[in-house]
Amino acid sequence: SMTVQDYEVWLRLGCAKEEQAYVQPVHFTLQLEYDELVKGAATDDLQDATDYVAITEIMKNTSQSKAYHLIEHLNEAVLSGLIQYLKSKYFKGHIKLSVKKIRVPVENLRNGVVFTCATRL
Repeated sequence: SMTVQDYEVWLRLGCAKEEQAYVQPVHFTLQLEYDELVKGAATDDLQDATDYVAITEIMKNTSQSKAYHLIEHLNEAVLSGLIQYLKSKYFKGHIKLSVKKIRVPVENLRNGVVFTCATRL
């Protein structure tokens, strides 16, 4: 398995215009469970591995491409981009993506809100 843990992206997120007026940090965590051994484990070649730099670029570019109202919609947009990338790498296995909104406009909610989706390829 591979986990990209707490990748931070600054973006516009929120239902209120006041919330979207400023960029805020969101954390992504991606977990990949492989059905087969990753070829790169034997070849030591990036072409045979899941490139986590490419994964983080998809997270960043998708998140910053527009303002989002909901973390659910943000999660779906990023997950769709990741699925497209992983299919191009012939990934087979389980994908789980979590998005954590750290700064929520709710009094006393100190550790944010997390939305998670999972699928298989």
